[in-house]
Amino acid sequence: MAILAVLFLIGVWICDLTGKAVGEADHSGIVLDEIVCFAMVLAFTPMTFLWWLAAFMTFRFFDIFKLWPASWADNNM
Repeated sequence: MAILAVLFLIGVWICDLTGKAVGEADHSGIVLDEIVCFAMVLAFTPMTFLWWLAAFMTFRFFDIFKLWPASWADNNM
């Protein structure tokens, strides 16, 4: 988890730099932050195909349909 936390912090910084370079803060090609966050989810998910599939589907659902407070953070940060 410590490695993932460090990767997350580095990823936020890299994604910010990349967003500024391409002129779009949340460009669809910038996915490092999502990869690290999904790895964190998998760390707490039982290691079976169905659980990982359910985790992926749930992760994508909440990534697409950002509920409050995630929608607020996405719009204001």
